[in-house]
Amino acid sequence: MTASTTPHPDVPQQAVSSSLQAVEDGRTERVIASTQLPVIGQWFWVHEQWFGCVIGVGSNFVELSGPAGGKSSHNARIHFADISHALRHEPDHQRVLANKVEQSKAAIASLMQEVQTLTTSLGVAPRQQLEHSTPSSASGLATLAAQGDIEAYKKALITAQKEALPKLRDQLRSANETLMSWISAEMLPLEALAAQSTDVVDDIQDRVFNIELYAGLAESVVQFCEGQAAEASEKLRVFQRMLFCDEEALLAYDCGGLEISDLPSFQDWLSQPQNRDRLLPYPRCLVAMRVRRTGKDRDADGSLLSLMHNLALAEADHSTFLFIRNGEQLYRISTAIEFDELIFPDKAVFDPCEPMMVKMWGSRVEQKITRREFESRLASHDAWQARVEAWEEQHPCSEWEARNPGKNYYQANPHRLRNDGDNGFNPANWKPFDHSNVYYDEALKEIADDVRKYNRVAVIVQGLFDRSKCLAPHPPIRSWTAEGFRSAIELIYDAAGLSHGEPPCFETYRARCNALIGESSILFGQQLAWLKREAQRECRRIDKDPRSNNGTPRPKLFEPQGDPGPGYLARPSMVQVKARKAVFAWLRESRSQRAASSSPIRVTLSVPFDEMFNVSAYQPGDYRMFFQDHRTRKQYLKWAPLLMAAEDYHQGRLKANEPA
Repeated sequence: MTASTTPHPDVPQQAVSSSLQAVEDGRTERVIASTQLPVIGQWFWVHEQWFGCVIGVGSNFVELSGPAGGKSSHNARIHFADISHALRHEPDHQRVLANKVEQSKAAIASLMQEVQTLTTSLGVAPRQQLEHSTPSSASGLATLAAQGDIEAYKKALITAQKEALPKLRDQLRSANETLMSWISAEMLPLEALAAQSTDVVDDIQDRVFNIELYAGLAESVVQFCEGQAAEASEKLRVFQRMLFCDEEALLAYDCGGLEISDLPSFQDWLSQPQNRDRLLPYPRCLVAMRVRRTGKDRDADGSLLSLMHNLALAEADHSTFLFIRNGEQLYRISTAIEFDELIFPDKAVFDPCEPMMVKMWGSRVEQKITRREFESRLASHDAWQARVEAWEEQHPCSEWEARNPGKNYYQANPHRLRNDGDNGFNPANWKPFDHSNVYYDEALKEIADDVRKYNRVAVIVQGLFDRSKCLAPHPPIRSWTAEGFRSAIELIYDAAGLSHGEPPCFETYRARCNALIGESSILFGQQLAWLKREAQRECRRIDKDPRSNNGTPRPKLFEPQGDPGPGYLARPSMVQVKARKAVFAWLRESRSQRAASSSPIRVTLSVPFDEMFNVSAYQPGDYRMFFQDHRTRKQYLKWAPLLMAAEDYHQGRLKANEPA
C-alpha cells in the first residue's frame, strides 16, 4: 500500500534542493546597514553631473534614473560601497524639478524667438489667422522690393529652407520632449513600485502552479502495463535527458514518423520487455518524453479548417509525458510543465561552494562559467596576447609598413587573428558572481529561476509519492530534506558523455554503398521518385481542368489507378554507370476505354543514383551506427526509411520487384 501522509501546505515550496535555498539565502546579504540605504523615490545628484530618482534598491546596489534631454534618460547603478562619493541627496527635489521645467520652457521660448526673427527678416513670418493676415503674394512683393541684392536674398531663403529652419525645428522638438520628461519625472517612483508589484504577482503564480502540480490538478496518471511492482526499498531513478517517442521507437518512420494519435501504439511497443529495459532500465524509474522533436509535414486542402486542424495536431505532437516504470508496471503521466531537453541541470549549474563568473548583456546574464574555467581561459588569453605583442615588438609598425607598402599591419600579425580556439574571449566582459557585481541580483535571479523550474520535477515526484499508487509500495518519503531525497531518489545524469568524436555521416555511408550499384543490385528510392513525378503530372492536370479551383488539393505524392509503380524495393532493368542512373521497368493497366482484356503496358523510369540506396550493399545491423548515436538518431527521417527497408529485406520480411 502507498504510505499515507498528510501533505503540508508548504510542501511545494519545501520540495526544492539545497542549491535553491542557498540562492534564496543570498538575497538577505547586505554590504552596508539597511538604515544607510536610499529608498525608492528619493532624488540625488549623481556624480554632480545629473539629477536622478532612485527606482530600485538591490542587495548591493542602488539604481537611479533621470531625464537627460529629449527622449533620452540617464541611468546608473551605484554599488553600496560607492554611494558616499557618487550620490548627494537632494531633500527639496520638487524645487529642482520646477527649476528644470522653467529652464525647459525658457529654452523653448528662446528657440521660438529665433524662428520668429529669422522668418520675419525673410518676409515669411508665420500667419496667426488667415483672414487677418496680409496675402503672401503682397508681403513677398514688398520684401523683394526692399532687397538690394535679389540673388543674395534667394540664397538666404534656400539656406533657411534647407538648414536653419530644419535645425531649429529639431531643436524645438528635442526641447519639447525634454520639457515633457521633466514634467513627468514625478512618475518615476510610481513606475518603480508598479514594477515591484509585478515580481510579487510572479511569485504568487509560481506558488499556485506548484500547489497544482503537487495536488495533481495539472497531471493525470494512466497505467498501460500491469504486473508485479518493484520492492519497497527500490529507489526512484530520474533520468536527466528528455527523450522523443518517435526517435526511440522508429514507429511510422515510412510516413513521417509517430504522432500524437500513435501514442497507444508507442505504449504497446514500450510494454515489450526488450524496449522497456532499454528506455527504463531500472526497476523503478522515470523518464520525460515528448511525442516528437520536430513538426510533421501534413497534407492540407488549403481550407482554414484544415489549417486549424493541422495546427492543433502539431501542438499536440509536442506534448510532454512522464513515463514511469514500477517493476513490471508502466504508467504515463500527462503534465502541464514545458520541460527543456534537460529536466534537471548538470551539477555545475549552481554550486554555492564554487566561485562563478558571469558575462552580462545589458542587465541580462549571457553566460556563466566557474572561476576555475575563467582563470584557465584568462591564462590562454594572456599567453596569446603576449605572442601578439612579442611579434609587434620584433616588427615595429612604421618599419614594417615601409617594407610592405599597401599591406595591412594588423592582419599581418600571425597571432592576432588566431586566438587558440578562444576567439571572442575578453576578460573585461566578465565580472565575479558576488556582491562586488552590481548585476549580482540579475544573475542570482536567473539561477534561482533555473533551479526552481528544474525542481518542479521534485514537486511532481513528491506528489506522486504522497497521492498516487503508481510508485507503491514505498516508505514515507520526505524529498525536501537532503537525507530523505538521498534515500528515495537518485538522479541519473545520462546527458553527460553522449558524444564522442564525429557523428557518423549518412550521406558518406550511402555514397559508399551506391558506388557498388550494378544490374543485379536491389535498390530503394525509385518508388518515391515515381510518386513525386506522378504528383507533378496530376497537379498539371488539375491546373488545366476548368472545374478545379484554388481549393482543389495539390498532392505531393500520387499513385494513378492501375499503376503500381516500379516497387518499394526493385531490381533495375538497366544500369547506366557513366550517367549514374538506373532504369526500372514494370507493367501497368491500360487506360483506354476498350475492353478490360487490353494488354498491360510496359513502363520505364530513369532514376539518379543520388535519389536511391543500394540495399544489396547493406549489411544487417548497419542501421545501429546511426540509431545508437543520439546526434544521428534525431535525424531518423533521413535514414530510417532506407536502412530499415534494407534491414527488413535482409531479414526476409520484404521482397523485391523484378524488372518487367
